[in-house]
Amino acid sequence: MDTSELVDGGADGLSRVAELVREAGIPVEAAYLIKQTAEDGSVSWNLRVVTPERSLKVIQTIVALRRDSRLPRIDPQVGIQGVTADNVEASRVLAYAKRAFERPVEIISTPIDGLFVEYALVA
Repeated sequence: MDTSELVDGGADGLSRVAELVREAGIPVEAAYLIKQTAEDGSVSWNLRVVTPERSLKVIQTIVALRRDSRLPRIDPQVGIQGVTADNVEASRVLAYAKRAFERPVEIISTPIDGLFVEYALVA
């Protein structure tokens, strides 16, 4: 799936989300979009905001930004969650992304220290 259908602007839109959340006073290390496929074949997409803040505060901030029409369009089926940098998934995705010379980084069908990442876009 084209990520620009999930977050308007794709990687640029994802970067914009991170920037706006930062401007709202929440420290953001990174933002990434990740695809997860369950055993039954169902697919879910999640936007993860990597921050030391509570996930609820991140979600409330994003809801307020969306309400004020400041965010790029995010598909309503995309889950949004704040995660800390020591979260298993986040730590591995960000460690992989740091090996790249610049962002955005696409991770496709890649095992990372015991975690299989089907698809992730790191802004």
